[in-house]
Amino acid sequence: MMACLQPYLPCHIIGIDLQLVYSLRVHGMSLRSLYACCKQYCDLPGLLLIQDTRAHLFGAYLSHGMVESPGYYGSGETFLFRLLPNPRYFFWQGGNDYFMMGTSEYFTLGAGDGSFALYLDDMLQEGTSSPSSTFANEGLASTLPFVFSSLKSGASVMRILTTYCLMSRVKVSHATRTSCSAL
Repeated sequence: MMACLQPYLPCHIIGIDLQLVYSLRVHGMSLRSLYACCKQYCDLPGLLLIQDTRAHLFGAYLSHGMVESPGYYGSGETFLFRLLPNPRYFFWQGGNDYFMMGTSEYFTLGAGDGSFALYLDDMLQEGTSSPSSTFANEGLASTLPFVFSSLKSGASVMRILTTYCLMSRVKVSHATRTSCSAL
């Protein structure tokens, strides 16, 4: 899976592996738990991967970690993707800077025209994916709303003491980098 994303990742994180930080099975279905597990990586980039119950695999490269925030944060490095069934990538279009926002009730990526590119509920059970002006994306999931099949998050460390936060593979994930085996 990382091979599909590698050409689109920022140069400064290429070659960094992933290590699991959060697992739905271990930590439970709660956005609060996900935030808590990812807290130590809040200043680092991340990879969010979601798989819905119809096996659509999609997510986002996050310029910054997943945290609760009073408003939108992140940068134009953030992008969305769908890996299965047919790979597509959606990059910042410059129309707005609604990259990410996290509250105790939801986490969103991209916005505009009353919808979110990706919306995750507080129980990590359902989400939505709709077109947004931030990324000029199409819906990423198989249905609206979609149901999470499973969720994991991971982190990894570069051999040079630089830590990056990424999100791993099983349905919603977060990780840094130094162990690509999580994908």
